[in-house]
Amino acid sequence: MRLLDLFGRSPGSESRPLASYETLILRSRRALSPLFAGEHDTPLSGEGLEFLEIDDYAPGDDVRRINWRASARAAHPVVNRFAARRRLEVWLVYLAGGGMLAGEPVSKHQIASTLLVALSDTAHRMGDAPRVLLYRKEAESLLADTSRHAPRRLYEALSTLPLEGHRAPIQEMVEWLQNRLRRRSLILLVGDFFEPMDLSPLARHHELLCLQIRTPEEIDPSASGLYRDPASRRESRLTLDPLRRQRYKKALQNLDGENRARLESLGIPLGRFRTDEDPFPALAALLGARR
Repeated sequence: MRLLDLFGRSPGSESRPLASYETLILRSRRALSPLFAGEHDTPLSGEGLEFLEIDDYAPGDDVRRINWRASARAAHPVVNRFAARRRLEVWLVYLAGGGMLAGEPVSKHQIASTLLVALSDTAHRMGDAPRVLLYRKEAESLLADTSRHAPRRLYEALSTLPLEGHRAPIQEMVEWLQNRLRRRSLILLVGDFFEPMDLSPLARHHELLCLQIRTPEEIDPSASGLYRDPASRRESRLTLDPLRRQRYKKALQNLDGENRARLESLGIPLGRFRTDEDPFPALAALLGARR
């Protein structure tokens, strides 16, 4: 057994109820509404700009488009001209394996559900109708509701989604999407990312954001604890000596470092979330950086 497999198990491993839908939406809108103020592009907009040329500044041009370096060379103001690209399709993808049940008193699944419903509500308020993939190997669920009730229906689906005994391999999810995406898309990927991941097949044609969720015990394991394997449902109490704890932390550091380097090389932003922290400040920061 690989060292990291010990902590792919989940203490308790029983699904706990989510916060009420109304509470979740209220918290989401309070935290994210400032991102929609003003006339700037909204952070989940699937509409991008494609550079065309540098041209002389004309009265009425947006001063934010002035290319100051080129203006200095030309000795007069010049601006960047852009053309609107085709609107992107928005996808919310959840790697819904059994390990997402880990976490006390708040599980990774609860944080993931909060983020997914908040993102769905945000996208719908901005005029997008995101597709939602709840990915579990051989039990995928694709939600493509375009109505204003879609965030609530997603909430209901997540509240009853079976996770125990399921796996959600990242590379198989990548292949699943590759075989189905026909348009350039914005993909928001939610999971714990406890395995090496290569998103380059998707990054060549699509834009991606990754939202990683971990428990405090997964980041820095305690000396002992009760862990339950989501696949076998067997419980075992593990006692970790200082050397084994150090080996685990080193293995996790190496895994995360390799994944982070791959994401950075592909220009994919990574947001980190913990089950013992309010997810909305980190979500607002991640979306705000995309504006």
